[in-house]
Amino acid sequence: MKEEKLLDAIGELDEALLQEAEADVEKRKKRKNIAAGILSAAVCVCIAVAGVALTLPDNANHDVTTNTIAMEEMAYGFTLNENEFIVYYPIAFDERVRYDLVPEGAVGLGPENMYEITEDDLGAPMGTVGDCGDASIIGCNVYHFASFPTYDSICILETEDGYAFYTANWIDVPDDIGTSSNMAIDTYGLPDSLETMEIQMPDQTTLYTVTDQATIDAIFALLRDHENSGLEANERRFAQAWYDVYGNDDVYFDEEQGCVCFRATEAELNPPPTQTYTDENGTTIVVQENSTGPSNYDLAREIWDEGERLIAMTTDRGFSFYIDYFPSIKTFIWANGYYEMTDTEVAQLNELLGIE
Repeated sequence: MKEEKLLDAIGELDEALLQEAEADVEKRKKRKNIAAGILSAAVCVCIAVAGVALTLPDNANHDVTTNTIAMEEMAYGFTLNENEFIVYYPIAFDERVRYDLVPEGAVGLGPENMYEITEDDLGAPMGTVGDCGDASIIGCNVYHFASFPTYDSICILETEDGYAFYTANWIDVPDDIGTSSNMAIDTYGLPDSLETMEIQMPDQTTLYTVTDQATIDAIFALLRDHENSGLEANERRFAQAWYDVYGNDDVYFDEEQGCVCFRATEAELNPPPTQTYTDENGTTIVVQENSTGPSNYDLAREIWDEGERLIAMTTDRGFSFYIDYFPSIKTFIWANGYYEMTDTEVAQLNELLGIE
């Protein structure tokens, strides 16, 4: 793991980032790979929230029972001495639901619905805590959860104070510019390790589950052998996609700012005049005619979103993650990698995913 990523992961963040990360801890677990261009601000938020030194919401501080760790206000993620490429975070509520740790229908944590960890829950040893922003747990033992003995995505931390669940959603695969998409595929052992593959809309609504092995193999064959071209190249492709549709540079890549920018439309620059009238009570009403039409931003969103699909995957080790596919700019995004596809590959993947 690159040193700078590890420092982020173990909580060595500056105060400004820590303040940003005080948003609900569950948000970091919904790490949908939205990238570049018109959504680059959302990416910045995701990265900040995923930085591990997180203030837990109030209802996560009641981790119950005499034999379970009561989490401090600030909780840190950790890596194992035996595996520095997986970062484990304090378990979030949605993951408690996923692993059946709260009663069906529960909406919050409390003594009445908390899972009490006992020695019977300890599976095989996974290793010991290596890097962590909380020095007090370095060297502590970590175990598999006996209910999911083969999963590396959930574990139990043992300290002098008791036990606590931690989880990881993904492996920190190297994703520098120039890295091959094969790195992620092979690190996860795909497609052999695949448990489920769902094709979803951008709002995470599931369209269908892919079960045909030949289709799965064909999808992974198309995802292989692509080089991470990076965010800047991806934004340039987006600007080119606009030009291909509209033949102008109203959406363009700004060399100085290093991102896609949007020119205001004529209607935005010269909006229709406002009208005022006085009602029967003597109140002045101001009316703005709503005839400006769509902005270039809105029109660009239509290009960007056209045909977008999420390929949601879960592996036999319990890891869950998305590949975000944008046929309009011939790109799929995995973690922080931006991988361009050829026209032929896009046509083939569209057919496999049922995109018309």
